[in-house]
Amino acid sequence: MTSIVLELQQDAMNKNIEISDLLRKALVVATKLNITDFATWINQELNGYKEDDDIPEYRKIQGIIKARNPYHGLVPVTMPDAETEEKFSNTSTNQPISGIVDLLKQPQSGLLQFQLPNDIKRYLIDQIGLEPYLIIDRSTLARILDTVRTKVLEYALKLEQEGIIGTGISFSTEKKQKASQITYNTINISNMHNSQLQQSSATANQTYNGNLNINDIKSLIKEIKAKTPDLNLSDQDLTKLNSKIKELEKQITSTKPEDNIIKQCLTSMRTICEGVASNVAAVHFINLIARII
Repeated sequence: MTSIVLELQQDAMNKNIEISDLLRKALVVATKLNITDFATWINQELNGYKEDDDIPEYRKIQGIIKARNPYHGLVPVTMPDAETEEKFSNTSTNQPISGIVDLLKQPQSGLLQFQLPNDIKRYLIDQIGLEPYLIIDRSTLARILDTVRTKVLEYALKLEQEGIIGTGISFSTEKKQKASQITYNTINISNMHNSQLQQSSATANQTYNGNLNINDIKSLIKEIKAKTPDLNLSDQDLTKLNSKIKELEKQITSTKPEDNIIKQCLTSMRTICEGVASNVAAVHFINLIARII
């Protein structure tokens, strides 16, 4: 009788096997072996990543910002500096893997248009009066599919190395127990959205149960304090900004931070930065705050 794990290895190396079919077979293996973390990743790839999910590093997309001119089609958008250009030209895709496959199957040229995050789109529309798009090379999406296929192969090879290949689509109780003891390092998560993960922190406080990322807020406060002079704020706005920073610091050091107060502070800080939106530092903080709230 054949082994589903060995079949999975063969399918992962066969470019003619649809990536969604490959993932579904991998899901069978992960579910039968009770490998929860890998099954979760497979479901996210099949169904798409939700707003609060962690988006893997390999789903990052880099392209070129262009705007649609009604008379000349897509035209380049000039950014004020390299830092801003890099920030606006990078995003990530959370769509199901089948959606990526469909895009690559369309009879188009080597370039594809991607919608930008709403905060960046609003800013650019205000600046240039045209709707912007992120233009990417098709090879960028092909790389995502190739990475997923490789991760499935690594997963199946790891099982075989541990002597877990199964009979048909079944696994013994002994093999299931052994599988649960294996550490899988094939999924690289870099963007920790809404995560309370903390490393090497002797005083880490994990009591917060809200929807905001306290670590992101701490980083924002540290950075905005260092770069406040670069914002060129009026005395009145500077006083307001410092007041909101103090309130934020009070909230994030509290044992029970309040989401609504934190969001109000962040919204006020964003409004202050929007008042000097032509300033590069202000644009940077507008985008950071938008990602937090």
